Amino acid sequence: MNYRFCLLLTFILSCSSLFSQKIENLNSSDTLYYYFKHKSNENKSRLRDYAPPNIKSLMFRVDVANIPHLFNYVTHKKIGNIEIPLITKPKSFLKKNRDKIICYTILKKMHRKSLLENLFWNSRNKVIYIIDKQEIENEEIVLRKVSWNSPYPIQQ
Repeated sequence: MNYRFCLLLTFILSCSSLFSQKIENLNSSDTLYYYFKHKSNENKSRLRDYAPPNIKSLMFRVDVANIPHLFNYVTHKKIGNIEIPLITKPKSFLKKNRDKIICYTILKKMHRKSLLENLFWNSRNKVIYIIDKQEIENEEIVLRKVSWNSPYPIQQ
């Protein structure tokens, strides 16, 4: 009985340390990737017209405990006369960067531990990409650079 208890306790502590390590990696990284799986709490808008001509936007919405997290993608972004293209990577990119990838399950765990708001505010200077599960084709994934918006009050 004591052996089982020790084994269970060891397992629980190791799982919690893995989650803590994941959070540390997310906070220290300069880039984050959100893996959008199209679950019930994730919605993707249709491509919509944006203010200037020939520019469209997509909104990826993730509801965590009734708090909407919006990832906004704008097509045809330009720096001067240079258009910023979509980035494609081999599917192996997911394994190589798993410490920088978040999904609904991770956001939900972070919300329960009151860590999600900190991740959001620490991400203001990070580059954030959406990986849309439905766009994975021919062993390639598409990365869309997005802005992350949420209704958390501004920190002083």
